[in-house]
Amino acid sequence: MKRLVILSTLLLFLLGFIASPCVLSLTEFFLRHPVAASSIGDYMKFKLTISLLVASCAPAGGAMVWAFSRRRPANSPFMIFVVSLFISLLAVCAGLFLRVAALRNLVHEIPSHILIRMDSLNYPIWGFGMLLIVAVGVVMVLLRFTPRLKRSKG
Repeated sequence: MKRLVILSTLLLFLLGFIASPCVLSLTEFFLRHPVAASSIGDYMKFKLTISLLVASCAPAGGAMVWAFSRRRPANSPFMIFVVSLFISLLAVCAGLFLRVAALRNLVHEIPSHILIRMDSLNYPIWGFGMLLIVAVGVVMVLLRFTPRLKRSKG
């Protein structure tokens, strides 16, 4: 399971690095306002942030599998990992969507010829925050409310 989490983290990091221009395009589409980086360093920082945000879903999914396996022996830990990884990715997407929705209310007052700086998007706090809330919530629910299976003696 440890290898699966590490490999998934690396693959998700690469996926996040490749998909970060799509995130930027979707942000501009939903805001209906151009977003620009003040330097190449800001753009690379944005790409790295999105990559780390997506890659952090694998350890969160591993924590969910760990919590589930503490209560019930898993028949298919790979399938449980895939489901928990999907839950983690949905949490990150929800956090990013909430940030764009909050920014959309503020952008209406800015004229369209003024660009929004990329570092004002502040995606890490919203994405990591939502991921942390969901992952800790799922782990707590699994550990607290999932009954343990009694093992037979003998």
